[in-house]
This record gives sequence, C-alpha cells and structure tokens, in this order.
Amino acid sequence: MISSINQRDETMHLDTARIGRLRPASLEALQSFGRLLAIHGCIPKFSSVLCEGFAALPRQLRDEFPDLSFWKGLEAFQESVSLIAIGKPSALVIFSAQSTALMVLAAHVLARGARRILCTDLEFPLLKQAIKKIQEQYGGSLEVLPIRQTIEAEGCDAGELTQRIITAYLQRECQAIVLSQVTQEGVRMPCEEIIRQLRAFDASAFIMVDGAQGLELEACSAVAEQSDLYFGVTHKWLEGPTLGVTVAARESSLGLVKSTLKELVESYVITDPYLRMIAYVSGLAGGQMYETISLEQLIVSAVACQIAVAQSLEERTLRYQKFKEFIRDLEAMASKVGCRYRHRHPTLWSGIAVLDWPKAVAVNALELESLLEAAGVIVTGLSATSIRVSAPTNEFSDRHWRALERVFDSVSTQSQ
Repeated sequence: MISSINQRDETMHLDTARIGRLRPASLEALQSFGRLLAIHGCIPKFSSVLCEGFAALPRQLRDEFPDLSFWKGLEAFQESVSLIAIGKPSALVIFSAQSTALMVLAAHVLARGARRILCTDLEFPLLKQAIKKIQEQYGGSLEVLPIRQTIEAEGCDAGELTQRIITAYLQRECQAIVLSQVTQEGVRMPCEEIIRQLRAFDASAFIMVDGAQGLELEACSAVAEQSDLYFGVTHKWLEGPTLGVTVAARESSLGLVKSTLKELVESYVITDPYLRMIAYVSGLAGGQMYETISLEQLIVSAVACQIAVAQSLEERTLRYQKFKEFIRDLEAMASKVGCRYRHRHPTLWSGIAVLDWPKAVAVNALELESLLEAAGVIVTGLSATSIRVSAPTNEFSDRHWRALERVFDSVSTQSQ
C-alpha cells in the first residue's frame, strides 16, 4: 500500500497558509535581488531606492535586473498593502520582519486604550499571551470568552456567535475587542457584523482584527476600514516572504497608535528594524536611525502585493469559494474512513480544516503527516492527534486526490 503511494512526480503543499509559497514572480525578484548583491555587493543610492523605488537605480542596473522593477518605493508598497486591506490608501501602514513585534505594538496600544479587553479562546495563542502579559503591566485584564464548544458541539451559526460575543463584551464592561477574521483552526468569524453591532452600542470601542489567515483571501475592506488595527502577513495567502503588516485606518485611534509606536521605538522596547524604519521615515521617531536595513523582504512582498491588488473582487471571491469547496470535499473523504474533523456551521467555513483521530486509530497525526508527505502532500501538525490542512493555492489534481484516498484507506485499515 505505502509503496504505491511513494510514486509521485510533484509535491503539493496543502497547508500553504502556514508553510508559505512564493509566487513565481516573487521568486524571480528574490533571485534577481540576490544576484544584484552577489555581483555589486550593495545597493547604490540606497536611500533613494528605498523611497523612490527601482527607478532610482542607475540605468545599467535597471537594464541588468528588470525583475526588480516591482519595487516602486516605500510609499507605493504601503499603499498596495492598504489597497488590499481596505480598498483605499490609509493614513498609516506599518510592517515588521517578525509578526511578534507587531503583536507587542498592538498589545501596548490596546492596553493604553482599554482597561478590559475581550477575545475568544480561538485566538492565536502567542497574541493572547502578549496581550495578557502587557495588559497586566498596565493594570488591566484580558477577558477570554470560550466559544469552541459553542461552535463545534452546539453548531451555532454566524448570527448566534455574533450575539454571544456582543453580549459578553457588554456584560463584562470591556472597552476593546480582539477578533480573528479567520482563526488558526479555520473558523471564519462574522467580524463585519460583530463590528457593526459593537459600534452601535459603543462607538468608542477599540477593535483589533487579526487578518493573518484572511488578508487578500476574501473581501476584507468592510472589516479592515472599521478596525482600529488590522493585522496581516504576506507569507500566507499572498504568497510572499514572511512579513507582518498592520493597517490603522480609523482617524479616531490614529493618534494613539502613532504615539505608542514612537515611544516603544525610542525606548527600544521594539527593536524590529522595519518597524523602527517606519517610525523614523514617517517622522514619528526623532534622531538618527542606525540599523542596517535589507530590502529583500520588502521587494519580494511588493511583488505579491501588486499581483493581489490587480486581482478583481470576483477573482478573489471565486478563489475563496474553491478553497472552501476543497475543504468540504476533504472533510467528506476523512469522515468516510473514520477520521474526524472539527465541525462548524457553513456560515463559519473557510479554506482551512483541522482533522482529528480517535484513540482507536493506530496511526497518529505525526505518522499520518509522513504518509501524506510520501504521497506528495505536505501539511502542518497541531498535535499528536490532529493536523491542520489549508486548501492548496495551486490546482489539486486527480492524482493528489487518489493519493489522499490511499492514505486515508491505509489509516482506516490499520484501525480495524
């Protein structure tokens, strides 16, 4: 059985949202950037290239490395991120080499604006930890609303989930809320309706939305433009390198975000070079910036962002629908052979699934990962009894489906 699975001619990365896949154009830009540094040792007129883009390079280099023309300068890159998130230029777009730096910034902004913050038990653990720890430093608290049981066992829909979250926010007298557009386990939160109702009850509520799993994947402008902080990354559905991005779209909270960034940079609480660069370039931080900055992540991310901006809403909608259909078919296949998946109402579906195995199944999740890899399918494990599966961003062929069927059949056979 397993020997037949090993016959493969390509690898299919199912969990592209976690593992990361570069678009071909992004990879070409990355390779071109590497050749530029290998041959010339540095970027001439660096400050001009940073701000003005590829056009600031000498003509000889522009002719020699045409793939770098995607880099139009810092402001153009910020604008493309904002166009993806909210559909229009924003007053402040910041990014970091590590998304944890943005989490720390967000946690400080939240703590300064809210004594009590609400989130759910499905939010990203690292983000919750950062908010909880920093909130305690400011004398506040993080209220965690358990909704996993409500979604997986009770089968609530988007409307019921919205009411539970709004009720908890009001009853616990919170001033801020943190929501995931799509959680790490693939629950599509009804953020747009939650925000709409929350603003009606509390116009001053500070709202942060974690769009790491949703940026560019679906139409998010109605969510992002009503958020005080909208967080995303470019290495998941955008298929760029690892880069964290944050858009602050609301004028009412812009001052708090800027003053917090300024203080954290000047006091060296934040040392991420890109985040510090944004603070200095935008005039938020005084003095001189001495860190060495590489354009590598920015240039390659710019490629992915420009491709995404060029896509129509219809293209995005169709792409996302295909992802959800793939997950639906995958869950149906898994259930036929005795494997379980995390149930949720169709209004909460996304392009991500979590598959679980009962104790009766001899093959645990880590072993199943190996079987899937042998079949040319790469996923990400969450634990010894579950794996997280994201719909592939490229075509999933009949050959891959047959390989998956053989893997699940072998698991089912061993469990009998």
